[in-house]
Amino acid sequence: GAGEAGSAALARSSHDEPDAARLGEDLIVLQRVVVSGIPTGAAAKGVVEVAEGLLEAVESLAEGGERESELLVLCLHPSGADSESQKNYLVAQARAFVDNRYDQSDTAWVLAGDSKFMFLASFYEVYDDELKNWKAAAEAVLGIVDQETTDRIVLIKKHFVKLAQEVPIDKKYLTAKRSENLPIVAMNVVGTWGQAGPGVQHSAAKLPNDAKVTDAVGSKFLMNLNVQHEKFEIGLGPIAKLTLAGELATLDYWLAYFWHNFTHEGAHSMGPGVIKLADGTSSTVDKALGEYGSMIEEAKADVGGYWLIPRLVKLGALPENLIAETAYSSLPGYYRMVRFGITESHARCATLVYNYFMANQVYTQQPDGRYTVDVDKFYAVNEELFKELLLIEGNGNPEAAKAFVDKYGTIRPEVEGVLATLTALPVDIRPDYVTARKFGSNRP
Repeated sequence: GAGEAGSAALARSSHDEPDAARLGEDLIVLQRVVVSGIPTGAAAKGVVEVAEGLLEAVESLAEGGERESELLVLCLHPSGADSESQKNYLVAQARAFVDNRYDQSDTAWVLAGDSKFMFLASFYEVYDDELKNWKAAAEAVLGIVDQETTDRIVLIKKHFVKLAQEVPIDKKYLTAKRSENLPIVAMNVVGTWGQAGPGVQHSAAKLPNDAKVTDAVGSKFLMNLNVQHEKFEIGLGPIAKLTLAGELATLDYWLAYFWHNFTHEGAHSMGPGVIKLADGTSSTVDKALGEYGSMIEEAKADVGGYWLIPRLVKLGALPENLIAETAYSSLPGYYRMVRFGITESHARCATLVYNYFMANQVYTQQPDGRYTVDVDKFYAVNEELFKELLLIEGNGNPEAAKAFVDKYGTIRPEVEGVLATLTALPVDIRPDYVTARKFGSNRP
């Protein structure tokens, strides 16, 4: 089984001559060991040896290799002044897999300096946990940094610190640090492993998830450019043509999709993080809300992302046409998400938002099944929903979270009919990573 294969591979000396293909195998083995349980004894030592061996291999291969097959190891090549911080992260992450404690590796990853490559490997998503939405799955992602797009996004992100203090909730619930340190990396993904491979493909991410770490050192914000564009091409783009009414079906929603992904991730760092409960004890939102924490947080990020768009437009950071286009694209955005299945936390959160909007006449379904969107009502209702979700989080109230999910978390009758018109469209991409160079003109 995987355990036997893992033990054999991990026993191999980290001082063998480095080889790119074998290093890829080692990462997969590392993933298998982590998924099958926390290793002990010789296996634990082997996990650390694999990670430390990767560092040695990187230093060897990076001296002369530029072939695409070597990107897996080149991602770990520390450059210039960032050398020690990159090394610190990799070693900290390897030891975290052994110790099953991730605060130090999460901190090291946030603080790791700039590099041509971005690499992360840890337990993050809860896509497959249908019990309590607590069990995170291991994943690894490798990307090539798009510095031009990163620089542009950073200029827009600078507004987040100010806007984070303007979210519609009493300031006693807010933690300034969560948005103060939010380094952003725009990248083209060239490899994924673990949950990041067979699971839902990431468009973007704001990590780590541990509120104690983010309150202390902030978060890192990833925008996966090529993944986003391909998901749009097979997902929201064609879904919009089949679900929106009249002229709305003819618009190009790529930029609305991209910038809402951006603001969604930014909104994760806004609002409550570490909170004080009614009994005077401290907790994190996720722990306090239990099985409802993930879906409430994702819903908050969705509506928080919508809340940010007109404010960034007012500040001159985004074009004015995005206000209407974001509202329109939210409808096909729901149908894109719900096709992943109602038990998946992101799809469940999208259902919460859709049902709330339908209950407040934001969307109107026409006799032919297509929808119109009231833009003014969209933003007014969205703000009320944002307030409600922020308060649930700020109070750490699982009963309020359950009541909200029970009220808005089920599929409405009309949704099944619309989904039936989308069956010819793929649900998600299954990337075959070759090169990120072709992204080019698709930059936002």
